[in-house]
Amino acid sequence: MYVSVVNEIRCIMKKHILVIGSLVFLVLISCAEKAQIQDVQELLPEANSYVIERIAEYSQISQEHKTELEKIARFINEKQGDATELIFICTHNSRRSHMSQIWAQVAAHYYGFDQVITYSGGTESTAFNPRAVRALQKAGLSIERQDESDNPVYVINYLETAEAMHAFSKTFSHETNPQDGFCA
Repeated sequence: MYVSVVNEIRCIMKKHILVIGSLVFLVLISCAEKAQIQDVQELLPEANSYVIERIAEYSQISQEHKTELEKIARFINEKQGDATELIFICTHNSRRSHMSQIWAQVAAHYYGFDQVITYSGGTESTAFNPRAVRALQKAGLSIERQDESDNPVYVINYLETAEAMHAFSKTFSHETNPQDGFCA
């Protein structure tokens, strides 16, 4: 029974990762059609392969989701040249919001949107779920836990040489998140 439950959780996580990753890429693909793609540094090799696989799954996104995501794409396009802050919010800021933040930042880099800065938060603070961390590592990202607290900080890299992202669970109103002018 345990193996069955674990396999079901893995299947659900994979589906959510696919949907979140694909939705985020959709937003930036829509923007990329109107922008000039810059010569950007390639992602870590395994992450680059994972991204290419997700792009190939673009057609699996429902038209309903595409229609909703076009609103975010318009927000990004309207802010062309200015800092564009996107915050992804879920209940505990433990899985979905972190994964969305991270994949959105990867996608922004991949498509040359250097002005896009991503954040995450929750309605409450818990901890970045270790299973989500492992899923991101399996997708090719470099992630290191920085402390042994109940709500540890993780350092995430998707490039060989770039400023790392820092992830830890926090509320959407936390001081490290944007306070106005953002898209949630």
